[in-house]
Amino acid sequence: MPDEWKVTVTVTLKVGGATTRKEAEKAALERLFALMKSGADIPWDTTVVPLKEPRSDEPLFGIKWD
Repeated sequence: MPDEWKVTVTVTLKVGGATTRKEAEKAALERLFALMKSGADIPWDTTVVPLKEPRSDEPLFGIKWD
């Protein structure tokens, strides 16, 4: 078994009223933190794959926009 795994957690939140990507990202993060604080259900999905070696073009933590 591999001793390292790449776990991707995807959270999908609908954000209205934002005019830029930055505003939408900020609103979504604020909403996510509020959901976490309240203990409400968060719409998320995970993908888990063995990590053989880090790929330099992929962040191991953070956001990568295509």
